[in-house]
Amino acid sequence: MIRLRYGNTNTFYIPGAGGGLLVDTDWAGTLPQFFRAIKAAGIEMKAITTMLVTHYHP
Repeated sequence: MIRLRYGNTNTFYIPGAGGGLLVDTDWAGTLPQFFRAIKAAGIEMKAITTMLVTHYHP
């Protein structure tokens, strides 16, 4: 499990044999930070096959 450090959310990437799971992705306005964190962690976007959003903020 890899913790992606950016924004205010605890975002995790869990690699697996059939693809990776991304858990929580922070606010929509943090997309550039998300891409930087993914790159810094050495994760390829195509490796993310599933996303789990645990909750949302209205």
